[in-house]
Amino acid sequence: MNNEPWTKITLIEYAAGFFLHIDMPAEWEAMDDEQLLKELEERAWEPLEHKDGEYIWRQINSMARSLNETFNLGVEKI
Repeated sequence: MNNEPWTKITLIEYAAGFFLHIDMPAEWEAMDDEQLLKELEERAWEPLEHKDGEYIWRQINSMARSLNETFNLGVEKI
Protein backbone atom coordinates (compact mmCIF):
# COMPACT_ATOMS: atom_id res chain seq x y z
CA MET A 1 0.00 0.00 0.00
CA ASN A 2 1.28 3.46 -0.78
CA ASN A 3 1.35 6.43 1.58
CA GLU A 4 -1.95 7.84 0.34
CA PRO A 5 -4.62 8.28 3.02
CA TRP A 6 -7.24 5.56 3.27
CA THR A 7 -10.64 6.27 1.75
CA LYS A 8 -13.87 4.33 1.90
CA ILE A 9 -13.16 2.93 -1.57
CA THR A 10 -9.59 1.82 -0.85
CA LEU A 11 -10.59 0.32 2.48
CA ILE A 12 -13.50 -1.64 0.96
CA GLU A 13 -11.24 -2.87 -1.85
CA TYR A 14 -8.57 -3.95 0.65
CA ALA A 15 -11.11 -5.73 2.85
CA ALA A 16 -12.61 -7.45 -0.20
CA GLY A 17 -9.26 -9.13 -0.74
CA PHE A 18 -10.02 -11.33 2.27
CA PHE A 19 -13.22 -12.65 0.67
CA LEU A 20 -12.74 -12.60 -3.10
CA HIS A 21 -10.36 -14.60 -5.27
CA ILE A 22 -9.93 -11.64 -7.66
CA ASP A 23 -10.18 -7.88 -7.15
CA MET A 24 -13.42 -5.97 -6.93
CA PRO A 25 -14.79 -5.09 -10.36
CA ALA A 26 -13.67 -1.80 -11.87
CA GLU A 27 -16.01 1.05 -10.99
CA TRP A 28 -17.80 -1.17 -8.47
CA GLU A 29 -18.98 1.86 -6.51
CA ALA A 30 -21.07 3.01 -9.50
CA MET A 31 -22.82 -0.36 -9.95
CA ASP A 32 -26.40 -0.87 -8.86
CA ASP A 33 -26.84 -3.21 -5.91
CA GLU A 34 -28.03 -6.17 -7.95
CA GLN A 35 -25.08 -5.99 -10.33
CA LEU A 36 -22.55 -5.60 -7.51
CA LEU A 37 -23.94 -8.51 -5.52
CA LYS A 38 -23.82 -10.72 -8.61
CA GLU A 39 -20.18 -9.75 -9.20
CA LEU A 40 -19.33 -10.58 -5.59
CA GLU A 41 -20.91 -14.02 -5.94
CA GLU A 42 -18.89 -14.69 -9.09
CA ARG A 43 -15.64 -13.53 -7.45
CA ALA A 44 -16.16 -15.20 -4.07
CA TRP A 45 -13.25 -17.04 -2.49
CA GLU A 46 -13.83 -20.80 -2.41
CA PRO A 47 -15.18 -21.04 1.18
CA LEU A 48 -17.81 -18.42 0.28
CA GLU A 49 -18.67 -19.61 -3.22
CA HIS A 50 -22.13 -20.81 -2.18
CA LYS A 51 -23.03 -17.68 -0.21
CA ASP A 52 -25.21 -14.95 -1.65
CA GLY A 53 -23.84 -11.55 -2.57
CA GLU A 54 -25.49 -9.81 0.36
CA TYR A 55 -23.69 -12.09 2.81
CA ILE A 56 -20.36 -11.47 1.09
CA TRP A 57 -20.96 -7.70 1.04
CA ARG A 58 -21.76 -7.73 4.79
CA GLN A 59 -18.50 -9.59 5.46
CA ILE A 60 -16.50 -7.10 3.38
CA ASN A 61 -18.09 -4.14 5.17
CA SER A 62 -17.57 -5.72 8.56
CA MET A 63 -13.89 -6.28 7.81
CA ALA A 64 -13.52 -2.71 6.52
CA ARG A 65 -15.09 -1.29 9.70
CA SER A 66 -12.89 -3.49 11.88
CA LEU A 67 -9.73 -2.44 10.07
CA ASN A 68 -10.76 1.20 10.27
CA GLU A 69 -11.36 1.00 14.01
CA THR A 70 -8.40 -1.23 14.86
CA PHE A 71 -5.84 0.84 13.01
CA ASN A 72 -7.47 4.25 13.57
CA LEU A 73 -7.58 4.96 9.85
CA GLY A 74 -10.14 7.73 10.20
CA VAL A 75 -12.32 6.70 7.28
CA GLU A 76 -15.86 7.99 7.75
CA LYS A 77 -19.21 6.47 6.75
CA ILE A 78 -18.26 2.84 6.29
